[in-house]
Amino acid sequence: MTPDRDRNDQQLQDSVSKLFDAELPEEEFEELSRRLREDPKAREVYFECAALGTALDLEFAPPLSRGG
Repeated sequence: MTPDRDRNDQQLQDSVSKLFDAELPEEEFEELSRRLREDPKAREVYFECAALGTALDLEFAPPLSRGG
């Protein structure tokens, strides 16, 4: 991969992470939305991040407490 491609992928991952944390500014949201609409690779990265986030939540979320 080229340095520009690596930087773009890292920026995409950072934007997706901020989105999931509800910390993505509006102007970055617009750019992320555009990339997700137009770039299949961006959608792939988004779904990989979503799957990883879900797997981490399932593994490390506290168990539901039982009422006694």
